[in-house]
Amino acid sequence: MSIHEFIREHAVKVNDGSGVLVHCLSEDYSYVLTAKHALKAQNAVETWDGRPITVLEVYPHKDDCALLKVSFMPNLQSVRYKNNKFDYKSEAIFAGFPEYRENEDTPEQRFKSYEGKVKQFDKGFYLTLEGLPPRGHIEGASGGGVYLLVGGKPYLIGVEIEMAGPQPQEAGEVLCFDMGRFDELVKANDLSPILPSFLFCFTKIRPSTFNYTLSSSRVLQILQHQLYRKADSLVRAGIPKPYELLALYDKGLIVNGQADEAIFDIELWSAFTEFLILHSLLNDVDVMDLNYLKGIERTSRFVYSRSKDAWLQDLNNILASARKLLDNGGLLVVSSGDVGSPPIANKDFIRYLVEDIGTPAAEYDGDDGARIDMGLEGGDVPFSFALLGSLHRECITRNEQDFLGLNSAKSMELFKEKYSDEFNKCKQ
Repeated sequence: MSIHEFIREHAVKVNDGSGVLVHCLSEDYSYVLTAKHALKAQNAVETWDGRPITVLEVYPHKDDCALLKVSFMPNLQSVRYKNNKFDYKSEAIFAGFPEYRENEDTPEQRFKSYEGKVKQFDKGFYLTLEGLPPRGHIEGASGGGVYLLVGGKPYLIGVEIEMAGPQPQEAGEVLCFDMGRFDELVKANDLSPILPSFLFCFTKIRPSTFNYTLSSSRVLQILQHQLYRKADSLVRAGIPKPYELLALYDKGLIVNGQADEAIFDIELWSAFTEFLILHSLLNDVDVMDLNYLKGIERTSRFVYSRSKDAWLQDLNNILASARKLLDNGGLLVVSSGDVGSPPIANKDFIRYLVEDIGTPAAEYDGDDGARIDMGLEGGDVPFSFALLGSLHRECITRNEQDFLGLNSAKSMELFKEKYSDEFNKCKQ
């Protein structure tokens, strides 16, 4: 799906204006964000291609923006930017349904996106659009979503409100409100936070976990069935909801130096779910409530990286994460896009890499310019590291034939044996 198609899927018409459809932590409703001046006594909202959306409630802000609670819209992929701060003149896209296109033949032609650069101020920002289009080419698009482009992906940062400055002298610049005002409406009206809906419960993340690449569909089905049952039992036993763990750990879930917006990646939460299930199975733990998780957080932790490079090329940041999260002797399980490296980091090799890296400063909170090997007595690294994706490959994919013909109970016995053997290498 292209960036344009992605943004279009979340664009809506609000009466004679525009809006953006977003998910929240609810399975009962979704939200539309828009400009308050686009509202009417009776509001008609429809998707980009003309399908009506039921409006359940309207929450206007004292400023020119509003949040509409609408009927639940499944499978929304759009995610907001992690925070409301972004670099001056960052690339962004604003999209909506300008009036001058309302008589075009197709929905695609009636929809328009505008590229530009952002200039931020307190609780809002200006967007200078390419080509400096006049007011007549913007009207009707007010309330449309504005997306920051990061790594080739769009992240929602707010909505467009109005043309900025006197017209026509300052064509092409629009005033936008960031997500802060909409968060105020959510809080003031005790609504569900504007976060990815999959953070509502681990059962929503579960289907995207343990998707081993196997030849035997029967082996895959048996393993997934048992692992999904374990996930469900942890939920019933009171494991905190994903959004509660997000509030607890926040940036502690990503490798030091990763972009903040990675915290909303479904890949992170799928891997984190796998980490929790593996921990419960290998340690015979049936209840992973908040007290239990707090009890192990200095000895066993999970972090995520988007990098597709060999994971130990980022040892500087991995070590920085371990120092922040773990006591000496702790285990850090890393999930990354590296699909070829060994699953357990050999400590002699880690020691060599530490010596080889030399003196670059680690980029982490409270950085004092210390050497990467500072505090490592005799060159020893007091942490163990495991790569989650490679563990799956080593334990299951490469041993698929060992699972053939086994029933569920025997399959899980072998499953636990394979992973235990790998994790035991951390103790060597």
